[in-house]
Amino acid sequence: MKIELHIDYFEEDGAIVALCPELQVSSFGETLEEAENSIRDAIDLFLEGCESLGTLNELLEKVL
Repeated sequence: MKIELHIDYFEEDGAIVALCPELQVSSFGETLEEAENSIRDAIDLFLEGCESLGTLNELLEKVL
């Protein structure tokens, strides 16, 4: 399944912050590339956690 999510990037205290508002997940990196990789990892872990808790379908219904 492919899900399209919006990611906002902004600079804060010398770091690049990545925020996915639909999931309320954020991460950061020293560069844009690091922030992109970091937010992908954070979203993957968040979705895996939802799946293990049995809340993934409920979350996807809200996001989609």
